[in-house]
Amino acid sequence: MLLFLNEKNRSHRKILEEDKKEMEQMYDVGIPPRCIYRSMPNQAGSIEELSYLKTHMENHLYKHSHEQVEGGDAEAVLAYLWGKKDVDPTYYLRYTKDEDGRLENLFWCDKTSRLDYKTFGHLLAFNSTYKCNEYNKKLVMLFGVNHNLKTVTFGCALVVHENEASFIWVLEQLVEAGDGQKPETVVIDRDKAMANAIEVIFLEARHRLCLWHLIKSMQSNGGSQFASGFIKCVNKYRTPKDFEVAWQELVSHYGVQHRKWALDLCNDREKWAEAFLRWYFFVGI
Repeated sequence: MLLFLNEKNRSHRKILEEDKKEMEQMYDVGIPPRCIYRSMPNQAGSIEELSYLKTHMENHLYKHSHEQVEGGDAEAVLAYLWGKKDVDPTYYLRYTKDEDGRLENLFWCDKTSRLDYKTFGHLLAFNSTYKCNEYNKKLVMLFGVNHNLKTVTFGCALVVHENEASFIWVLEQLVEAGDGQKPETVVIDRDKAMANAIEVIFLEARHRLCLWHLIKSMQSNGGSQFASGFIKCVNKYRTPKDFEVAWQELVSHYGVQHRKWALDLCNDREKWAEAFLRWYFFVGI
């Protein structure tokens, strides 16, 4: 049988703080939500006097349990990483917490990664997996290429807020872990917050946009034929003058010269066209 709040209570479906605490305490000791809900009218006098529905209680308990698991998982991760550091004092681990004491940013790298960065850190590249984990945190992989043209990892980070301040913090940890090492060239996607952070921390580094991300964007915005013409503009022309002529012909041919995405791409041409990057070393990335 469905239970409905009276009209007076319909506009005030809010769980009181004292009720929340009581629910949480019962839930934490294993009492099922249906039993918790049945017990709550004893406090209010009757089911009609409750200021919330069973659905509201279940939603609150779900949020509470998720926060408990997240906090527990965070502590488990930190305990694991601190254990690695106990075994190897050179293991690098840094993290921040928010004002509520929850894990906010996390950076780690082992002895091998630190040595690789100090040796091969003249080129730095990023790979960020966007919110694919359970807690919607962005995983950032920082890597480069060694003398055998093999990819080597320099460090890993989890960030909650995808803003300039968070990425500045990540890059500061990388520099500290590498004893001050800073790259000469950097390969990134078109993330503005990351680009701004790089300009703050790596003042003298040359930026290059990831070609894979650019091609995917071109296929989405201009189609596969435009993307093929774009690749020619990337690789074929060796002087800025030749590039400018070819670019204008390309965008005019497809009628996209006034599209915002094409204008933005052109403004970033010094970060992706070989005509502007010939004298910089990118190790094949």
